[in-house]
Amino acid sequence: MPEQPLISVVLPSYNRAATLPRAIAGVLRQDWRNLELIVVDDASTDETATVIAGFDDPRLRYLRLERNGGASVARNHGVQAAAGEWIAFQDSDDEWAREDRLRLHWLGLQELGSDYALLVCCTRCPEKPALSYEPLPGRERLSDAADLVLRRMPPTPCWLARRDALLLAGLFDAELDCFEDWELSLRLSAFARIGLLNEVLHVNHYTSTGLFSNEAGYVRNLTRILKRHEAKWNGQPRDFAMYWTLIGHMACLHGSAAQGRQAFRRAIAAAPLAPRPWLSLVASLGGRAAYRRITAAVRAGRERDAMPQGRAA
Repeated sequence: MPEQPLISVVLPSYNRAATLPRAIAGVLRQDWRNLELIVVDDASTDETATVIAGFDDPRLRYLRLERNGGASVARNHGVQAAAGEWIAFQDSDDEWAREDRLRLHWLGLQELGSDYALLVCCTRCPEKPALSYEPLPGRERLSDAADLVLRRMPPTPCWLARRDALLLAGLFDAELDCFEDWELSLRLSAFARIGLLNEVLHVNHYTSTGLFSNEAGYVRNLTRILKRHEAKWNGQPRDFAMYWTLIGHMACLHGSAAQGRQAFRRAIAAAPLAPRPWLSLVASLGGRAAYRRITAAVRAGRERDAMPQGRAA
């Protein structure tokens, strides 16, 4: 294998002293030896500094921020401080599934070619399988991910990216407190190609402070992204409508039915023949409580249908 270039791994952390050792250890035991791990402490008030001091490895760098700015701010500081040509990310409550994760990513990018600035892998969430990004059936081990960027992208701990491309794209939007990685990949795709390594190399551990616990942020940030990048969905009206339907659904469950109906109408305008936005709009006419009851009944029916049936005697 050619000489290993330096890979900088950026790991933001805020009050995660309990899970941070697992995340750090998984990076430092990689078989890719030429790496630096930059732990960006986002003004933690727990024992994070003590945890870092317990690791005796010259590749580990500790960067503490004086004010808490959120994951995007912390990641941006880490990328700017990085010495490597390539950037990988890790989260303080997650782990990498294999010790050859970085090597497989770098070799995959060499195979795909120099016009690829980002390679993402798959992830598995043992606590909530619905949050996993499992390998896509029928997909080659390495493939172009242009079709996935407009649908769903694996999170940043599944990334290996060129540092210069991240800087050119403008890094993470600090005003987004969720979907910030997806939004950056949308900007990155405007001038560089993105690839998929169709293997699970990351373990995503669900926590109560994760994306789907932030209902207000879900609606606000996804709305902002769709409005900012609407032109990217030209020719993909059903995908665009799907996201507006999701916004409406979350608004009806956790915000207001009026806000939800507005989103459903945006979905219908994008794809008038798609049935789900129409059904959701009708369900929302009775208000949030009625929408919740209807949603619960539909979910219960699906779970019943999915249950294995007993065999006839």
